[in-house]
Amino acid sequence: MGTTIFNYNEKVVPSRDSLEYQKKLVSTMNKARREHSKAKMLYQVLHDVQAVYQGVNSYLEILMNSELKLDKCDWELLCQEVRSKSALVSEMVDCAIELAQYGDLGQVPRHDEVLVNAFCQDMFYACERYLNNPNIQMCVETSLADDFIIRTHLGYLRKLFKNLIVSAMQFTHEGYIKLLVMPDDSGKYLVFRLSNTGQGIPENMKDVLFERLPNDGNLCNTIVGVRLRISYALTQKMGGTMFLDQQRKDCTSIVFSIKI
Repeated sequence: MGTTIFNYNEKVVPSRDSLEYQKKLVSTMNKARREHSKAKMLYQVLHDVQAVYQGVNSYLEILMNSELKLDKCDWELLCQEVRSKSALVSEMVDCAIELAQYGDLGQVPRHDEVLVNAFCQDMFYACERYLNNPNIQMCVETSLADDFIIRTHLGYLRKLFKNLIVSAMQFTHEGYIKLLVMPDDSGKYLVFRLSNTGQGIPENMKDVLFERLPNDGNLCNTIVGVRLRISYALTQKMGGTMFLDQQRKDCTSIVFSIKI
């Protein structure tokens, strides 16, 4: 009878036909696709920042031209444009930093206790200044008891809600913005449905809403696109999912969930 010797220091490489190899390959490809998508987003955001910065420089050259005599009205209009463009640059840089950072986050720690109904109402009130029309109906509909509590990461939850609510407010000029809150059938997740009667999502963006930025030259749309991408990532980090409900034709409806 012969003797079989096993070398325990030798690394075992999975066969290309093995299930383990296929899983690793799919995981690696998905990660590479996400990183490529994020890199394209960052490039687009920074390219837009550069364009806005050049515009601000042009305005500043006009304001600093001693030979150019501006009346008070024109002077104030130029100053307002400089302030507006500067605010855009600031927000876009902040978005780029967040976009670069979110992929490095692990699973979010859940150390904070949050009263869900009160939290949702508070987030609506905190974002009211972004409303285009004070007559827009805003409401929270919930099937939860007022003392219902979840353990989660409060800071990331606030960022997630603010990104989505502010984006809805900026594009809704009439009608309503509504948040529906309920547990799922398993009782393991909370489901949120944020609906609005705003401008709607372009058809060519509906399938890639959380993966690609709009390429229409509108800087506000670019910022909203980054907000949605960050919100999608935060939802995943909190153990949930997010999608656009394309069955709803009367409004734009984003559905997301987080672990209870």
